[in-house]
Amino acid sequence: MRRAKRYPVLIACILSLGCTADRPAADTPVYLTRPTPEVKALRLRADSLRSTDLAGSMALYSAMLRKAEELRDDQGLVEAYRRLVFVAGVQLSQTDTALRYSDEALRFAHRLGDANTLCDVYGLRAVTYQVAGMLDSATAANKEALRYMDLDTAPDSLRNWPLYLNVAGMFNELNDQRLAIAYTHRYLDGYALPNKDTNRMELAYNNLGLYHLRLRDSV
Repeated sequence: MRRAKRYPVLIACILSLGCTADRPAADTPVYLTRPTPEVKALRLRADSLRSTDLAGSMALYSAMLRKAEELRDDQGLVEAYRRLVFVAGVQLSQTDTALRYSDEALRFAHRLGDANTLCDVYGLRAVTYQVAGMLDSATAANKEALRYMDLDTAPDSLRNWPLYLNVAGMFNELNDQRLAIAYTHRYLDGYALPNKDTNRMELAYNNLGLYHLRLRDSV
């Protein structure tokens, strides 16, 4: 838990993506669907438990994953994998467990072939590596996430924009503040400012201040 506090950007952003439409036909992109009611109920129980019992929430997320597999619920699988990787890798610092779920998530996402999901899954893998201090592996995973983001045809409001902040944080750790600043501006210009998302604007500008401070730049 102590390690998670070092990554406010990751925690604030990585679980922020959601769904906006009722569950449609099977050929509809996953980012436009909602999980089945049974899977959603497990997710809500696990989410509510996470602040007090991380191990208990992991057990419920595992049950959510199994139920989603049983029901062939693609959105439910995406949401389960996202939470299992995040809780294990960031909140519990259980890197091996997080990477095991990430391996499963990657196999699923490649079968699905949806760029939005692939971007999401590779971004989560990068976060796991980043928290573990494995920055070379984080860089490789983030490059894949960015590649799939370029291929993503999802509407702007559903794109994986938080990826830019996570990449910026990684470059800050690599002591390349200029790239950290550049990716933060891409996030601001592409998402936070056009959508007038004041909470994320505040987060991004705060991070920019820290990056400029490390450059001894009064901006």
